Amino acid sequence: MSLHEKTINDYAPVDLKSDLEQNWGLPLSFYRGEDALNLDLRSIFRKSWQYFCPAVKVAEPGNSTIGHVGDIPVVVIRDDEGVLHGFVNMCRHRGFPVATKDQKNCNRLVCRYHAWSYHQNGAFMYAPGCQDEKDFPEEKLGLKPVQVFEWGPGIFVNYDMDAPSFLDSHPEIAGERNKVGMDFSEDSYTWTHSTNHSVESNWKVWYDNFVECYHCENIHRGSFAAAYEADPKLVNTRFLGTFMSSQFPPKDRKSKTELRAGNYRSFNIFPGLLMLQHDDLMILSQMRPLGPETTEQRVDYFAQKGTSPERVQQWIELWEETFAEDGEAVSMQQKGLRTHALERNRLLPDREEAVLFFNSLIVNAYVAHSG
Repeated sequence: MSLHEKTINDYAPVDLKSDLEQNWGLPLSFYRGEDALNLDLRSIFRKSWQYFCPAVKVAEPGNSTIGHVGDIPVVVIRDDEGVLHGFVNMCRHRGFPVATKDQKNCNRLVCRYHAWSYHQNGAFMYAPGCQDEKDFPEEKLGLKPVQVFEWGPGIFVNYDMDAPSFLDSHPEIAGERNKVGMDFSEDSYTWTHSTNHSVESNWKVWYDNFVECYHCENIHRGSFAAAYEADPKLVNTRFLGTFMSSQFPPKDRKSKTELRAGNYRSFNIFPGLLMLQHDDLMILSQMRPLGPETTEQRVDYFAQKGTSPERVQQWIELWEETFAEDGEAVSMQQKGLRTHALERNRLLPDREEAVLFFNSLIVNAYVAHSG
């Protein structure tokens, strides 16, 4: 068997750890194919906390919102007592969604296929004809719950009910938030709007690109690298177990944009969660795989109070340009990865420490999943 014909099943997860320690990336078979996608969904996205939506979407009792956590459809609702609940968005009858859009004043969740209904806490309420069945097991037919957590401006969800809480999963994040001055006060930022990017690459290709700035001076010379010093030696980066904390200095010389922000701090939280604040703007974002070679990047923009709408829009345009440039780069990369021409890539630890760090978390998830 030639190297380029190997599948993900030909590699032991423990051997992948050893290869990473020698600065070799994951074998390229992990960036293509249904087997790789299913492994990532089951070992990572169905077991990890992910950003779901801005907290303002479920700020009031009766508010509900829908989305996905990995491949799992989810609905989150705040009940009349103010308690947040999250459920798999599938009716216990035939799997049709119990919510097909965001709602206000939602006092029950109703499947519009056959009209089965559920209380705000997920308990079964009623199904047409259920009264005609003797011993109908309604106590077993509540919606399947997921974990939900509100932290600052965001709602976070984990499909795995047995997983540790968000803060226990990331034990250093609360202290790091205080250290870098991440502002969670309610009157500091206002959610403006969302964008959604469909990227033609495996999510790990997008993730590798997303966490390093080795490419910034080349790909983002007129966008991100025009507003920030992109030299990795000038960025203050800390790797803290399950996330990366970064602080970029503003550009100190003339560039293609006059935009500058002197207070950039961000958390890249495994897997694929970005929490970023700088002068004028905050971003919350989450990536997820849509297929073996397709990734979704959801981005929510928040305007800092007191910043002019025109300046906020300038920042959003800069970030959207940055995401578009990244999308073009990784889609070109993915075309090569699907050819099977190479077995793996060699990384530069001084410039791609973040890639090695997050790849190690991916491999750790594979090891745990393999038992």
